[in-house]
Amino acid sequence: MKHIAQMIIRWYLVLTLLAIFAPITLSVWDVFAGLLFMWILGGIFLLGLSSKSPQKHSKPKKLTQKSEKSYFPLLIAIFSIPISLFLVRFYTGNTFGTMVASLSRGQSLYRHYQVFFQEQELWRLALYKVPAILSGMLLKLSLIYIYIRVLVLDKRVTKSSLAPLMVVTLAYLLFSTARGTTFEIFEIFLLFWFSLSLRSALGQQANNTSRKAGIVLVLVGVLSLMIYNYNILARYDFRFSRYCVTAQLCKDPDAWIYSISNMLGDLIFQLSGYFTFGIFFAASFISVWTSSLYNFFMGLIPFGIFMNGGDVRYQLCGPVIDCGTAWIPDSIIFLQYLGAFVLFLLVLLLGKLTKVLFFLVLNRREFHTVALLYFIILVMFSLPVGNFLFVSSSNILAFFTILLSYLYTRLDFHRVFRKYSTPRTKF
Repeated sequence: MKHIAQMIIRWYLVLTLLAIFAPITLSVWDVFAGLLFMWILGGIFLLGLSSKSPQKHSKPKKLTQKSEKSYFPLLIAIFSIPISLFLVRFYTGNTFGTMVASLSRGQSLYRHYQVFFQEQELWRLALYKVPAILSGMLLKLSLIYIYIRVLVLDKRVTKSSLAPLMVVTLAYLLFSTARGTTFEIFEIFLLFWFSLSLRSALGQQANNTSRKAGIVLVLVGVLSLMIYNYNILARYDFRFSRYCVTAQLCKDPDAWIYSISNMLGDLIFQLSGYFTFGIFFAASFISVWTSSLYNFFMGLIPFGIFMNGGDVRYQLCGPVIDCGTAWIPDSIIFLQYLGAFVLFLLVLLLGKLTKVLFFLVLNRREFHTVALLYFIILVMFSLPVGNFLFVSSSNILAFFTILLSYLYTRLDFHRVFRKYSTPRTKF
């Protein structure tokens, strides 16, 4: 269990350090309330995670690899390539060849994607988008399945088992590069981090292997930052000129980190644009929420925020702060619907559910159970930042597909069907 707790703590520490030391114009006091709120939610989750185990669990199930199933992940990975190419064509209008040609000329694929998206009106809900949405879900499920299968469920990680992992990663990065977006890079890193942490928690590797996995994780993190930095620079034709994310969140060229390295300073500023604004937004919301006893009370009850002025975006974005195109943190979105009391209870229950799922994984090494555990971690990572789980329809559909699969295996639908479908004889 400590490995899951460490993931949450380390992620929140990274966000804290980023909010305090990033070369931005926000002061510590501008984000202090948001940081405090983030750690309160994290503490509640860890409280649920450390609660008493509901029952005694048997010795962890040992796995044995079956050669007849070893080709299945590779087949899925190979199938992910045409799916990715189809998605690239649908959402950007590019083929693999035109994408490579644009990259070689230093053109912004992100700008092309945005223009194509608006011209084709892909933001509209329409039936012709269904194949692309389902394909996006399949690509996401392929990525999650292969990472969990190879890095968590398989007894040994071999060179041959890494082949499907590499293929599906390249297919996913192809879709990310074609659109010039960066969230997919973070998804891959988080999934890799989660898989290695859970593998270590399940005792699948010795201490020396665990140390090697830590080194690999650091290397993957550095590589992810390099790809992230490349995608951001490519958006601006490799002439990074963005000075402000919002009116308040701007680059501070006099920050101490620029005396070390301009490249490092710009990279951290870019990261702060994604991961710090949510904390600043939460701090701004809290200042309004606690400005009066009535406001505070309305924030405690479900839909109280709506009854006290409407959607939190309209109350803050414009009148209080500039939001631009930045993400609103999920913690505040949940709070405006559920109220603070129910939000705290929900986070506590997520911690308890995480513990239950973890022990189920110990006894039954099943993909959908591990995948649900991953989505809970994704929610906790998203609370202070926003939109990790709900960033796309493919993410949402993948989550509900895994959830329904989990419920189907836990509930004996066949027994229930026979019970209510068999004619009863009256005596």
